[in-house]
Amino acid sequence: MTRVLCGVCAVALTAVTACNNGSIDTAGTGGSTQGTGGSTAAGGNVVEGTPGGAPFDATDATSFQVGAQASQFNGPSTGLVITAYPGACAAATAGNKALGAFIAISLASLDAGGAASPASLDGTYTVVTAAPAHAGLVAQVGWLDGEAMSSAGTSGSVTVTKIGQGGIEGTFDVVFDDGGKVTGSFDAASCPGFSPQ
Repeated sequence: MTRVLCGVCAVALTAVTACNNGSIDTAGTGGSTQGTGGSTAAGGNVVEGTPGGAPFDATDATSFQVGAQASQFNGPSTGLVITAYPGACAAATAGNKALGAFIAISLASLDAGGAASPASLDGTYTVVTAAPAHAGLVAQVGWLDGEAMSSAGTSGSVTVTKIGQGGIEGTFDVVFDDGGKVTGSFDAASCPGFSPQ
């Protein structure tokens, strides 16, 4: 059994990159399903680059609301994952098992005191390593290979072009703590059955 400690978002599959002191159990999932890097999946999900030094084939994406207790920010946030496996929403709602590699993004709008609310605005969310105590649109980004290797985003941005009850669309340009860089786009349908609290 492989236990993977997160480090950033507590987003999908109970993870991302700055953990909510949780973990992802990948035992029996068949490991990573990675390809040759720089791929386009149905729905406009594209990842260019090699997070963690490995190619990543974007296959699916899903979005969800993250409760205040699970959020990496001072309040609730919006989470999304871009996965290298199909059925991200189904996997998240059926036991939170990572079936392969994924990029997890947590988005929040902070007020002047640093209190967070879920993303509700189009715009550019700045990648941060810790939640700042001032107003702004912020993101935390993490990469997990489904086997144990993970990286945290240290700089860059996530640009939301469309957000609503049906999901979230946008682009990203992120540098990770291991020196890897990824760019791409996402069209993450809402997963109403999954809402980490």
